[in-house]
Amino acid sequence: MKTRWIGSPSVNEKMVPARVADLLNEKLKEFWCGLRLLQVEERDSAIAEFKSTLRGLVDQWIDSGKTNQTVAGDTPAQRSITWRSPLYPKALFETLVKFWDRNSPRVIVELNGSWTLQVGPKPQSAASQDSLHMAGEFAIFEFARLLDSTSPERLYRCDGCGKYFVRERTPRKETPIYHGSFCEKCTDKGGARRTVDSRNRRTREMIGWAADAWAKWAPSRRYGTQSEWVAKQVTVKLPRGKSIKINWVTHHQPEIEAEVERREHATRKD
Repeated sequence: MKTRWIGSPSVNEKMVPARVADLLNEKLKEFWCGLRLLQVEERDSAIAEFKSTLRGLVDQWIDSGKTNQTVAGDTPAQRSITWRSPLYPKALFETLVKFWDRNSPRVIVELNGSWTLQVGPKPQSAASQDSLHMAGEFAIFEFARLLDSTSPERLYRCDGCGKYFVRERTPRKETPIYHGSFCEKCTDKGGARRTVDSRNRRTREMIGWAADAWAKWAPSRRYGTQSEWVAKQVTVKLPRGKSIKINWVTHHQPEIEAEVERREHATRKD
């Protein structure tokens, strides 16, 4: 059985994500699909509606793989059309189901007896069509085709500039992408972000060590001041040649005390 995606150019299925990225990045000179049939005065608003709708659908789908980003990073293989959030109260699944209810696929029988499944927005007469509705239908249609392509997970949104780009390879399942996804022009930002994330992670680890020592300190000549004691205990855990001073402890004292309080509260709750 052949499938014909009406109103959409015939391209290799592997190239669909790249074409969607081009649409969102406004790289395609000619805006094809049914919108080219509109009057000139309607075309600009219809194109804007198309891009806005498509961007919203794609962003929700991409963000569904970042629901636990602080822990697991971006996991494209876990993107889901059933996910919703306060920012996206309506699941993509609902949008797609209603779209196909309105635009049921049609079977076209050829003269030789073969048949083709024709899918896409139902054509409307020029006299009755609503240009904005039509634009929205084609946006959903393009998104549906993206999801049906061979490797939709290759489509990303750059965390640096916001542009959309496509990776050459499909990401590995269950393998998170830490520190953000960046296009070629923003790779330096990705490196800087990895450096900052690494420093923040080490600082959080050191605050945890400091909280351990903070809770064990007792006023005495042997222990010295609390800041001195904590600085010595944290230094012991650092790689050889590394150390911290009292001023590091005093600078992070609010965070250390907050961590001690959090642990005590968790113990009382248990």
